[in-house]
Amino acid sequence: MRPEPPHLVEAATEWSTEEIHWIVTNGIKMSGMPAFGPHHTLQEIAGIAAIVSMLPGQSAQDYQSLTGNQTSTDEAAGSGHH
Repeated sequence: MRPEPPHLVEAATEWSTEEIHWIVTNGIKMSGMPAFGPHHTLQEIAGIAAIVSMLPGQSAQDYQSLTGNQTSTDEAAGSGHH
């Protein structure tokens, strides 16, 4: 993908909660980040933004407990390639 999307855990440390909410709602053109606003409720967007805001500093186990996601630990920790 060109341009390559940023590593979400690292990028989230540079954004405020409000910026993350805006990005989730509106997306970022030409980045692979879609706009979730047209297809998700305000509550769902707030949940997505909250998860992204909490990613920095979270372990793979923390991520799995927050999301109920049963992905491999490497993927949950963000070491998989996008």
